[in-house]
Amino acid sequence: MSNALPQRFPWRLWLAVLATLALWTTWPGGASAAPVPEATELLTRPAWARQSDLVSQQEFSLLIDKVLQARNAKRAAAAPSHGTPWISRGQAVNDLVRAFGFDARLSSVDLAQARFSDVPEAHPYRNAVLLAGQTNLVNGFPNHTFQPDEPLYWKDAATMLTILRGWTLAMPTQTPTWVAIKQEKANAWYQLFDSVRLGLTIAYGIIAIAYFVRAYKQTIRNKTRRLVTNSLMLLSMIMVLAWVNDLGLANGWFHRTLYEVGALLSLAAGYLLLRTGQTLAVAPPSAQPAPKRINVSLASVESVDHVKGEMYVVDPISKRKIMVIVTPDTKVYTRKKQDSATGYFSEIQAGDVVNIQGSTHQRGSLVSAQSLLIVTSSQSQASNAANYQLRPLYMETQASAQRQVRAVTAYR
Repeated sequence: MSNALPQRFPWRLWLAVLATLALWTTWPGGASAAPVPEATELLTRPAWARQSDLVSQQEFSLLIDKVLQARNAKRAAAAPSHGTPWISRGQAVNDLVRAFGFDARLSSVDLAQARFSDVPEAHPYRNAVLLAGQTNLVNGFPNHTFQPDEPLYWKDAATMLTILRGWTLAMPTQTPTWVAIKQEKANAWYQLFDSVRLGLTIAYGIIAIAYFVRAYKQTIRNKTRRLVTNSLMLLSMIMVLAWVNDLGLANGWFHRTLYEVGALLSLAAGYLLLRTGQTLAVAPPSAQPAPKRINVSLASVESVDHVKGEMYVVDPISKRKIMVIVTPDTKVYTRKKQDSATGYFSEIQAGDVVNIQGSTHQRGSLVSAQSLLIVTSSQSQASNAANYQLRPLYMETQASAQRQVRAVTAYR
């Protein structure tokens, strides 16, 4: 199996991406989310009003009172007066939000979930418009704008009041609390998806870091895995950016759409990290480098095992301890006759001095011997010393024998 990243994009990941996109388009605030009024019946317009006509401020205020009859029955009985100055879209939304009891929430609007991009910070009705967008009271235009300074037409006013009427009929006395509970339940799917996505990202990240450490250690010894390590580093960087994406949404650093793209990116990055780690885990071990030739002269034998064919010697130059492996093919020479393998491995004892020729492994700490030359043997030295000590006795014995021979000859 190759060490490179998988060339074919897995079909399972395609299904996961498609399912995520489908879920994204259904949760509140997603791509295709739209306000869902509890009552679909539109309020009756005055006989003289058309959908393209403007709505005055007094007319809109009286219509709000008509919807909230239980809260202000006196104003609901008054007749609307035509011809007063028109009301803007932003002011109409502000009146709706305040009439419904959302005054306390205007000061704590989550700016990170803003749906409209054309409401500046200095706009007097900015918080009201953003809150209305988050609670699906208004939907805005397809280009994520609301145009708060444009005049309000009857067709838009009827839609807003219909949604407000649906909320009021559902629970007239506790409607703000009911809306908050409904919004929390509607966002449960998103919370579930985001928690699963974050959990998978963390799990993928832990597995990827483990594989990354393993690949890095192997890369130190073998440069052939450099491609896999670089791939893991790149994908790890993508996952870090995805986690920064979560912090950015919480602190309102960028738009929610960018966060949703980053969430999908973190899933894809985690999956690719896992696949890369699996590719690294099942990859065959790389070829070991060819052993190097080595010659060690005048090495002192520290210990020897004739049964296993092993001995430990000390290099006289580097003072390093080397393990020498002796095989049946290893040739052993003596100092006297170096032209033929006249020696035996069993002759080598601790304290001997040998010359070694062979191949080295593991940075020179292991040597496979091809030939051994016994420079000095402690056994032969001991034999010579014993012979030297017995030489006077031998000479005296020889002299005594010669004297006896002479005496016998003279006697005859």
